[in-house]
Amino acid sequence: MGQMSEVDLRAATRPFTPPVPTTATPPPRRGPEFLVGEEAARARSFGLIIAQLCLLVLGCVPCLGQTWPLDLAVAVALLGLGGMSIACAIYAWRLGRYPLSLFRLHGLVAVLAAAVIQYYLGVFSPTAVAVALGLAFFGQGNDGPTAWGIGIGAAGSYSLLAVLLTAGVLDDRGVFAAVGAPLAGKVFMAAVVPVVMLLTVAQARANRRATRALVAQVAEATRQAEGEAARHREVAKELDAVRLAGARQPGRWTGLSLGAVTLGGVIGRGATGEVYAGFDEHGNANVAVKVLRPGLASDQVTLARFEREGKIAEGLTSPHVVRVHAWGRADDGTPYIVMERAMGDDLAAVLRDSPRLPEGEVLRMLSESAHALAEAHQWGVVHRDIKPSNLMLAQEGGRTRWKLLDFGVATITGADSTVTSAGDVVGTPNYMSPEQARGDDIDERSDLYSLGAVAYRALTGRVPHDAPTPVATLLRIAEGRPRSPRSLAPGLSPAMGDLLALMLAPERELRVQSAGELRALIDEIRAGQTMDVRRRAARALAQSAWAA
Repeated sequence: MGQMSEVDLRAATRPFTPPVPTTATPPPRRGPEFLVGEEAARARSFGLIIAQLCLLVLGCVPCLGQTWPLDLAVAVALLGLGGMSIACAIYAWRLGRYPLSLFRLHGLVAVLAAAVIQYYLGVFSPTAVAVALGLAFFGQGNDGPTAWGIGIGAAGSYSLLAVLLTAGVLDDRGVFAAVGAPLAGKVFMAAVVPVVMLLTVAQARANRRATRALVAQVAEATRQAEGEAARHREVAKELDAVRLAGARQPGRWTGLSLGAVTLGGVIGRGATGEVYAGFDEHGNANVAVKVLRPGLASDQVTLARFEREGKIAEGLTSPHVVRVHAWGRADDGTPYIVMERAMGDDLAAVLRDSPRLPEGEVLRMLSESAHALAEAHQWGVVHRDIKPSNLMLAQEGGRTRWKLLDFGVATITGADSTVTSAGDVVGTPNYMSPEQARGDDIDERSDLYSLGAVAYRALTGRVPHDAPTPVATLLRIAEGRPRSPRSLAPGLSPAMGDLLALMLAPERELRVQSAGELRALIDEIRAGQTMDVRRRAARALAQSAWAA
């Protein structure tokens, strides 16, 4: 149990929103992913329709009374367009995609075939209506320049044919030839039909923009809903501990004197201990005293961890660690730790009030926490339980400072066999490193992963890995990366995404290697020098990409 702040007491009186039930349903498709699938679905439908129309017209060609060269030319055009369309439909159906290269080839074939078919059936006939229908499909493509290129190609080829026929350069040999039609009518068709084609593309592009905007709104609403659900689950996990918090009421050891310190009321409770306000001889409540719960002193593992917390923290001098002034046992043998009474909110409480923190504040939290970890790691101490409730935004003389709390489950590398057996999993599942989740040996890089997981939570509103049970969460962590933080928080800068990619690398050798290195990378990002973190993140993501 770590240092309890004043916010823990206030949390007990806050309104509580029941957690959102979790299900095993897969996440909905979002943004660009949804649009890729939507375009593939349209390609399947359009391809099948065009292929059937081509076959229908091809079957009628022998009955239309044209010359065999024209029949051959239109047959080639119909077979080419129909074959291309059915190929696109099959590709989109089997792979669920309609790639840009295929979209462009399909559009080129359609423009060429349309010109031949229009000349065959009659440039001034209603055949142009079918071309406009085709442009309504191509105009909604994901690639705007290609869509406009196809529209301009179709309108341009029609204009060219219409002008050549009107000027008498070409003979009008269409099935529905405009022989004898007034010149004004031909000029009207030559001018209006291309405009209608281009307006069809413009309307299709407008529809596409509206679809993109709607999908973006739905994706953002989904992200917010998922973030709220994750937040509710996180609050629910902490609720039992929060409800145990006292309201400065007397406790079992209230009034106990530990040298110059007298214990007052309970200011916090946890699974293994109680925290009391500590008063000096002048009545000033300037320290906090953590006391092991009755009955746990006989538990050798709990006792060893409690006393080790005091021993470890007492030797740390970083201003970003809650200082321990003394530790030992009372006259009745009860273990206690006298520590700095840091006033402020832990990160868990901050995130309950505001699900996301600004990027600059997260960088500050990372840098100041890394300062604390650098000293701990220098002495071979691995914290093992970095999570939001173990990071406090302490108030100190009109300014705030992030402090690292609770070394109760920390390990001293090479000297921990009596407290933790090989294969034991110690820590908080949502913030564990992959090696910690597997029960492997850990080092300082495990703390850096956990700190990255805390930053991920603070920036996106969601923990990196979440599942209905702790075991399922550990399996997800061991399997690989979480979803890209920028897919959950689109406003996140590329440099911040790259830093998280390094901190959350499943492979330890690709991760940030030390707390000092982390601080150096943060300084580079603040200075706008992002090439190093970008290059290293690209290498880490090439080894293990973000989850879909």
